[in-house]
Amino acid sequence: MTKRGGASVAMAVLILAVFAFGLAWAEKYETPSGEVEDSMELKHSDTFTKPKRGPVMFSHQAHHDAYGVKCDQCHHMFEDGKNVWKEGDEVNYCADCHTEPYKTVGKLLSLHQAFHKNCVTCHKATDSAPRACDECHS
Repeated sequence: MTKRGGASVAMAVLILAVFAFGLAWAEKYETPSGEVEDSMELKHSDTFTKPKRGPVMFSHQAHHDAYGVKCDQCHHMFEDGKNVWKEGDEVNYCADCHTEPYKTVGKLLSLHQAFHKNCVTCHKATDSAPRACDECHS
């Protein structure tokens, strides 16, 4: 096989791998509230304009099925200090409310603190969850 032929085969394999990854990436996951993207990239690039770390890959299915995380442990709408969000309610982006990237304003956590208080606190309480920054951040 010539170098050119080998490069063509390698390119075809690469294209197929990217296509297969794209199909897996677009996989839907059925929740009590309806169908959602299973895997998603949490990056909020419009809020974190100069992030110190890369985005986080998140899987609804892994968190719900494997770890037993209930939807309202992440999704919330607070009224009078209580989470009144329930299955079937609209899901907002975190940055819709947590608009400040690093500054907590009153009781409203910064987006950075909202993620870390929720994610890192839970991860530290679970033996099998990643704990080091680079285990979640790419």
